[in-house]
Amino acid sequence: MDSPYDYPPGQTLPPEVMADLHALPAPSGQRSRHRLNRGGDRALNRALHTVAITRLRCHPESIAYEIKRTAQGKTHRDIRRSVKRALARRLYRRNEAAIRLHDAPAAA
Repeated sequence: MDSPYDYPPGQTLPPEVMADLHALPAPSGQRSRHRLNRGGDRALNRALHTVAITRLRCHPESIAYEIKRTAQGKTHRDIRRSVKRALARRLYRRNEAAIRLHDAPAAA
């Protein structure tokens, strides 16, 4: 299920699909590559991009992740995409937790 339209109504969408950060197949000759979906919430995509490039430049954990993935043969673009997806999942979980906290009945 690659598109938000493939999910039944009421089913929770993965955060990558909601932000359109999921990879789309883009085969070229002998290579089977993927590219990011350019649709979706542009402001969210820009914010995730800004946070991702800042983390890859300044955050020790992200720098170590980039070094590890580069040693595995991944490109900088693939690494940045992975960081964006991880950020989207993290933000989604925090947003869902805040919604649950707000909607929870007050304990007396």
